[in-house]
Amino acid sequence: MKEEVFCKNLNIMFAVLKHKNANMEEVEAKTRIYYECLKDIPDDLWDETVKTILFTQDFFPTINEIRRVSCGLIMKLEGRPLAESAWTEALTGIQRAGMENNNFSHPDIEDAISAVGGRDKVGYASLGYELDIYRRRFVEYYNQLAQDRQKSEFVPAMIDGGSGGKKKLRLVGRQA
Repeated sequence: MKEEVFCKNLNIMFAVLKHKNANMEEVEAKTRIYYECLKDIPDDLWDETVKTILFTQDFFPTINEIRRVSCGLIMKLEGRPLAESAWTEALTGIQRAGMENNNFSHPDIEDAISAVGGRDKVGYASLGYELDIYRRRFVEYYNQLAQDRQKSEFVPAMIDGGSGGKKKLRLVGRQA
């Protein structure tokens, strides 16, 4: 990402969202840290991420929150369900089909189930604390798969949206 695009959007977030009052030195230091941690996000995706944050959050986000919003946008573009929806789909599928194979909406759901102990452990987990542990592990692993895929397979790009001359954010394969 270009540093000037990053700084412009970060300054917009500083101006619009609530944050602790900081002096200019703190803002500059925070900007440098945020840029170093987020500079791998492409410009177009960064713009969409900032817009989403401005519409959905009241307070200035952490680096982790920004990454989650960015990852969520990528998932939406891929047609991949968000982590909590994927967890619900996994539980429902296991309850309906048992230990047999399900046709989940995305292959990462099956991978995440396997990573947290498999269908038998998730399917027979008791309600409450035990199930919550599996849910947290599932969500973490599922989101990590999305981040790994984002870095390795696709890059967001602005594509001609057809009539009206508008451009749309889409995923395209990395150029070799």
